[in-house]
Amino acid sequence: MLEVVISLGLLVMIIGLMPLVTVIQNSNLYSADSTSMTNLAMTLSETLGNVGFSTLGSDTSGSCVDSTGQVINGTLGKVCIEGPLNQLGYTNLENSSDDVYMFYRYSVVCGNTTNLPGGYTGDVCSLPTSNYVGGPVVDDLNCTASSYTNISKEIKIVVAYRDKKGKCKKTTLKSWKINYD
Repeated sequence: MLEVVISLGLLVMIIGLMPLVTVIQNSNLYSADSTSMTNLAMTLSETLGNVGFSTLGSDTSGSCVDSTGQVINGTLGKVCIEGPLNQLGYTNLENSSDDVYMFYRYSVVCGNTTNLPGGYTGDVCSLPTSNYVGGPVVDDLNCTASSYTNISKEIKIVVAYRDKKGKCKKTTLKSWKINYD
């Protein structure tokens, strides 16, 4: 009888700990995804930081990547949208429904000639996956030309994805490029 009581007690403890295990697993998944989002933002920030001041943001064709798929610079007055990306920043054009390719990266280079008003009321995960000039711009990416001088440009990056429960997750990064010449 004692063995049965002890077994039942252990069973109740194990069942009681199961929700905690689920919370820990979900937390670990979000941490991994959050790290991936931050890495994707930092990689682009470093890439754009290495572009010359006069070239940065001067691509008016709307193309953010070269023929090899590498980001070459941002686009002036436009939001560059890349995705779906995996955690390393590679796209999968053949099968974009693959769960590994779930991140979208939005970027803009703001300068004293760039106006992109904010005011998008939805979440960044619902933005279109193509260039949306003249459409809604998420507040994290808005540019007001009067905020910048002739010697400063701001690089704004948002990386987002929708988790398995449908919740939108995002991270933002902002950096400056100053021309000291």
